[in-house]
Amino acid sequence: MFPDFPRCRIPRNFYNDLLTTTLSPDIFQLFTLSAVSGYRISDWLALFGFSAEEIPRLQLALPGKRTVLVDATRYREHPEFSWCIPQGWVIDPVCPLLRFLRTIEIRRIQGQSRVRANSYLYARVGREDAFAFPNLLVGSLLRIDTTRPERYLPTRIGRTSRALFLVEHARGLVCCRLRRIDSKRFVPYTCDLPYAQVPLELGREARLRGIVDIELRRMGRSECPEVPAALANFSKPEPLASVERSGELGNWIRTSRIRSGLHFREASLQTAHIAKLMRDSRYFIASGSLSDYETTNRPPRHIHKILSLCALYGLEFQTFLERCGLPLEQLGRDPFPDHLWPRQAAGSLVQAAAAQDQLLSGSLSLRGLVEQLSPLPHFLAAALSRTTGLSSPSLHDVFWLDGTRASIHSRLQRSLFALVDRRKKRPRTESQRPASEQSLYVLLKRDGTFLCGRCTAKGPNLFVHPFADGLSEPLRFRNRVDAEVVGQVVVIVRRVLPGN
Repeated sequence: MFPDFPRCRIPRNFYNDLLTTTLSPDIFQLFTLSAVSGYRISDWLALFGFSAEEIPRLQLALPGKRTVLVDATRYREHPEFSWCIPQGWVIDPVCPLLRFLRTIEIRRIQGQSRVRANSYLYARVGREDAFAFPNLLVGSLLRIDTTRPERYLPTRIGRTSRALFLVEHARGLVCCRLRRIDSKRFVPYTCDLPYAQVPLELGREARLRGIVDIELRRMGRSECPEVPAALANFSKPEPLASVERSGELGNWIRTSRIRSGLHFREASLQTAHIAKLMRDSRYFIASGSLSDYETTNRPPRHIHKILSLCALYGLEFQTFLERCGLPLEQLGRDPFPDHLWPRQAAGSLVQAAAAQDQLLSGSLSLRGLVEQLSPLPHFLAAALSRTTGLSSPSLHDVFWLDGTRASIHSRLQRSLFALVDRRKKRPRTESQRPASEQSLYVLLKRDGTFLCGRCTAKGPNLFVHPFADGLSEPLRFRNRVDAEVVGQVVVIVRRVLPGN
């Protein structure tokens, strides 16, 4: 079947070796099994304990040096749902998510509705290229709308865009505003950090990947951005064509590593972290092996190391197989029948399918909500603890925020959701920090309504502080009489796109 790929050959004693040894098939053998059997390669991966959907979870677990795309590809199909707000809908500006879900309509998405979901990319802001700081914080997860981003470009020379763009250039990706220089050139605009203002010509030296639509921001753990010499010094921009010509697997891996800002030793240390997270030493890649992958054009034999490479450099698993030269059109397309799965897995598959067919009931978990609702990236379900900092977040920790109404805090404008840590009920004194960086809390008032904002405790009283866009004077409550603290806000999900 594949005369040009001798590594795709299945040896005669393959099945016997699986039974008697700890043999793990390589990616070429799984490719052949998928092509011969007609079943999807994602199901063959799952059968041997692998999942390409682990890649985004590992990406979010690694320290982000540069801005990278998060692989949001769904390799296994699941039913999806979306919410629809009915006409005349009224709800409190701050309310628990469970109360919010009871007031809206939940609908199952049909096959043709998946096109809109595919128009989004997801990116994580890097520590060394935080051009949009403080509008976007280091480590924030961003949803990028890829539909016609050029319509948000400023039309006059010297004007700066209101929208934040995801811009691809020869050195990587960056989220920033753009200022028009002339009819073709724009400069990445930043006013808070001393990055070099290098003009880029769209189409030749830079490409618009999309506009930042939604930000998932971790509160209270913001890293300070760094400005490396490579981005602080003025330099002549390279054309994108030099990046796109890296067609061979080795050149593609090398280009991806350079754009991620990692040296071989740094990259190897990060794979050691991946191996620790996965509890399997085969995910570790030595620095010498990382160098060999770039010079020999031979992919790793072990699937563990392929998954590590994809998470390390922000590579899509499907694209990795294409760069290996494999004829992907011959892959199987059918899912495994339930009776072919191992007995311990078959029951869980049936139970999972039955649970997904139930529309959002009161017993639905936060992970199930993320997996089923299309406005949320599905990979967050497996990375909730990592992105929120909570060991076991639940639906009871999530609050709906109506960011279109007057807010008592600037960071709550255009917000959608807040996730609280219920263990932190005592407001901290943070007089040494700027007001915009101080902690936020959710309060439950005696009349059953909720309030979200910055507050302090003094004696038996709680004080909610005002802001220019909200209250004109502080609010005072008797602690645990007029109001009580539900918890400290640890994550905010907010809209970024102006006028949306």
